[in-house]
Amino acid sequence: VTVSELGLQYLVEPSKGLDAGLYPDMRGVRRWLQSHWRERRVLNTFAYTGAFSVAAAAHGATEVVTVDLSAIAVQRARDNFELNNLPVSDHQFLAEDTFKALDRFRRRGETFDLVVADPPSFSHGPEGVWQVSRDMARLVAACLRVLRPHGWMLVASNQGSVSPKEFQKMIQSGADRAERRVRIVH
Repeated sequence: VTVSELGLQYLVEPSKGLDAGLYPDMRGVRRWLQSHWRERRVLNTFAYTGAFSVAAAAHGATEVVTVDLSAIAVQRARDNFELNNLPVSDHQFLAEDTFKALDRFRRRGETFDLVVADPPSFSHGPEGVWQVSRDMARLVAACLRVLRPHGWMLVASNQGSVSPKEFQKMIQSGADRAERRVRIVH
């Protein structure tokens, strides 16, 4: 089924329940970012079907790199680009472990103006089990290592058992590991 959000189209599979392909709880964030994507190189980690990637490309990002462990999700992100007449060839779609991609970008000296980190609460992958409560600080540190100075990082979590205060501590812990100063913008 094709649905519309903020003037963009997305393919969803309602039979998959909460994992239909678009998380409407982030619609307000995508709306807020509309005027901030322009002329930025964007990295979308744990991208799933690429809603943030599509929004970034549609609103003027110069390049969007979409990373998700699932090849099926990455293909759906490509399909969402095509559905919105966005040139797939101008962007990268990587079906691989986010941490491996982040490490490769770091080693190559690749940086981004805006990094999106909206991981699942819990996941299984070839490197083991991902848990927000245990791994978020590590993710933030890895993302900050590829973020340009004065760049923006969007960090989100749907882990209901983590309080906002605990979440901010995770982010600060990651910043400390990466030896980067951070501040809340929005």
